[in-house]
Amino acid sequence: MTGRLAPLLGLIFVATATQTLARDPLSIDSLVLTTPEAVGMSTAKLTIAENLFVEALASNKVLGYQLLVARRGGVVLHSAGGVRDLESGLPMTTQTLINIASMTKSVAAVGLLKLVDEGRLSLDDHVARYLPGFENAPASEITVRQLLLHTSGYMNFESFHGGVTPHSASEPGAPSLKVEAREAGQAGPEAAPGKMYRYNNMGYNIAGALIEEISGLKLDEYLKRVIYEPLGMTDTYHDTWDFDMGRVAKQYWLREGQWEVLGGAPPPLARANAGMISTAWDFARFCQLLLDEGKYPGGLILQPQTVQLATRKHIEVSEAYLPVEVESEMGLDWEWYEYRDARDLNLDRSRGLGFVVSDTGVYSHAGIYGTFFYVDPTRELFGIILTQSIYGGNPGQAFIDAVNAAIID
Repeated sequence: MTGRLAPLLGLIFVATATQTLARDPLSIDSLVLTTPEAVGMSTAKLTIAENLFVEALASNKVLGYQLLVARRGGVVLHSAGGVRDLESGLPMTTQTLINIASMTKSVAAVGLLKLVDEGRLSLDDHVARYLPGFENAPASEITVRQLLLHTSGYMNFESFHGGVTPHSASEPGAPSLKVEAREAGQAGPEAAPGKMYRYNNMGYNIAGALIEEISGLKLDEYLKRVIYEPLGMTDTYHDTWDFDMGRVAKQYWLREGQWEVLGGAPPPLARANAGMISTAWDFARFCQLLLDEGKYPGGLILQPQTVQLATRKHIEVSEAYLPVEVESEMGLDWEWYEYRDARDLNLDRSRGLGFVVSDTGVYSHAGIYGTFFYVDPTRELFGIILTQSIYGGNPGQAFIDAVNAAIID
């Protein structure tokens, strides 16, 4: 295979299981490379899984990808292929930064739950206890738990109420999540809090404002201090202000048979609903933290019981991500990573606190640009699929099925 579709394969293994799985207790890095066989998987069958994306490149269903699979503390697949910039032909590599979009919600949820662990707020506290603008009903009835479950009553898919408030003499604190939360609180939710599920972005930005109010730090600074730095996530950022854009993959969508760049500048503030930029390897450290129930080689970020609480089924919902009417309004067709139960797969029917939860206990989250991570405690593994091209035909579900088929013990 030649040209822009040639995959940049990154399968890297060390020699023995002994070398692989002995993690250095003094190291902050929870990830090590290993052979699939060292953790009960088949190299040949994992190759079948990766080839699904190689074939998707060849048939123009995706433009670029990063893949990572880890089991029992060992990374068994780490690869990249395709392009990060279609126009220039720049290759997608394992070092390319990709906008992971709504996968950000899971990270923000962990950041908020850490404050719960520390006793600085409760899941059943009312938001009005901490943030101005929520004094009047029905906004006064919204709880922290409802924000994380998408049951706060906000129905609009927009990230903020009426757009981001600019800095001015009358709003010297703008732009900020706390100003945006106040505006959302004063406008109030469209439905009664706690009565219905509706996936929305505004509720998570209110949760981000809670983090800022309680921690005294901007959201990106807080997450860096309590999650990224402890885990060694040195290649994770929030949006792209003053950033080397040469490393960041452009986003594309397939429209009338042609790939078009998705443009637009990000809002000028770190958000809790989206906006994180990372690599598969960097984000894998976060996934390993979840699989290890809040523990990492340097200590504890969340209590094990808090991870268990966040990743169990709290409510069953009719759709995993976007409701049908929202998809229709946006003029988009559903994709496997957004709306998996549209095909009656019966996989992702429930919600946790920042996670989608399957009937078998697999928990996950997706992003609009074709990004997806899942953690499977029963199989002791997690997987990450990062792409930047949507509505072409991402083979993500087939990839997950092939990874599961690669388990031999």
